[in-house]
Amino acid sequence: FSSNAFGDYDILTVDVDGTNLTKVTNNDYDDTYPVWSPDSTKIAYLSLPDVSKGNVLYLANADGTNPQDISSGIFDISDDVAWSSDGHSIAFSAFPDRKHHQIYGVWSDQWGGTQYSVNDLNNFMPSWAPDGKRLVYYALSKDYDSSEVYINAGGTRNSHQLTFDGANVTYVAWVPIKPSKPNYEFPTFTPEATQDLTDVNFFDDFSNEDNGWSTLSSENATSRYFQEMFQIKLLNGQWAAWSKQTRRYTDVHIEVDTKFDSKAEGAAGIICRYQDSQNFYILKVGYANNKGYYRVGVQENDKYRYLSGDKWVRTDTINPVSNHIAASCDGNQLTLWANGSKLFEGRDNTFSEGKVGLYASAFDAHPVTISFDNFSATPNP
Repeated sequence: FSSNAFGDYDILTVDVDGTNLTKVTNNDYDDTYPVWSPDSTKIAYLSLPDVSKGNVLYLANADGTNPQDISSGIFDISDDVAWSSDGHSIAFSAFPDRKHHQIYGVWSDQWGGTQYSVNDLNNFMPSWAPDGKRLVYYALSKDYDSSEVYINAGGTRNSHQLTFDGANVTYVAWVPIKPSKPNYEFPTFTPEATQDLTDVNFFDDFSNEDNGWSTLSSENATSRYFQEMFQIKLLNGQWAAWSKQTRRYTDVHIEVDTKFDSKAEGAAGIICRYQDSQNFYILKVGYANNKGYYRVGVQENDKYRYLSGDKWVRTDTINPVSNHIAASCDGNQLTLWANGSKLFEGRDNTFSEGKVGLYASAFDAHPVTISFDNFSATPNP
């Protein structure tokens, strides 16, 4: 957000619980209208170093480092700044010729700029399509009595009018295409026979590729043995996949080391009492927006019911790359730990036994790779 609490207007951030108030910009002129990049690593904002020219567009890292003017010589920029979903381009309305507001864009390859709308109207409120390939905006008529919606093939000056009703448009937005829950990719492994319950300790450092883990290979996800670890890779955003063991347990304590790739925003988890692809318990931790989270739930007949609450729970115990997670499914009690700290303890009676497994999911549109090592399953007495 932008505030003048320290004199001129600066960009600040704060956690949702009111802690960690941080000043992102620190200069002698006004910085306003911050907009986060889709991957939450950067902030675009308007800055006013020269009042006679009006606002220009700046970009900085999330902590305020490396601020740079990316306006490409365009000035007097309005407050309707819009990132494309892939983070590669930013569109905005500007008034540099002091005649008409036009829609402009800057691109991440050296942040070169281009003009999208070319007309003698005043154009505002650009909004990118979810795929980042087109944008819409509205334009005021010459007599200012009405406004209409226009669509542009992103990166070109090719725009055409969508509406002709002579009414007033004040805001335009695309319908998002994100699914309400992740798409799931099911492993292809099918055991040759139903496995009996076991009371034997099981440890796997994934050096033996015949230890009973299901594998997967599709256009959306892969799961495989890789460099003496087990790796699940989500090739598309908002996707989840898992691997299950052939071994079945009633009461069991499970531990595993997990490693996110360096740019991952996703979740790694432990599955217990797996019946089939629509019925199991899942205990997972996640990392996104430079923060850690956890969630515990049960999937029953392909419907999720979260035991830890409707939303991800914030925790400071999760590291951005490597974590050691543990889960216990003992009687009707489910417990989750991460890096030695207990995160959750609750009760549920849906399943009493089943297979164990590993889980991974991606939070955003970027591919995610999660590696697992040193898996252990110990029957509880």
